Amino acid sequence: MFAATAEGRVWAGLDPTGPTPRLLLSADLELVVPPGALPPWERLVVELATSPVSRDVVDRLRLGRVELERALGYVPLSTLLAVLESRVGHSLPPSVVEALQLWARPWERIVWEEERAPFG
Repeated sequence: MFAATAEGRVWAGLDPTGPTPRLLLSADLELVVPPGALPPWERLVVELATSPVSRDVVDRLRLGRVELERALGYVPLSTLLAVLESRVGHSLPPSVVEALQLWARPWERIVWEEERAPFG
């Protein structure tokens, strides 16, 4: 007999654990991430675009230019912004969006496969 681990159930989306805690995002680009606030894929997206400030029960992460450039090699800026906005629970501080868009400007020429027209 086989059974999924707790982590496996989360990855498969089979284990609703109740209300998800919200991320806290400050205007100085620091994120406070409570336990269980991000599913694994979204956690990966956020971790690619941040550097750790402190790791404890609650992680503190900082968005940075170099980290964002690394993340843009894997996911478009729109994905990162969507994850942050959905997990913060309200619109992002304008200064955060402006900084991320400014840093991502050199990457705007990249066309992601899912955004291309089929057979085009």
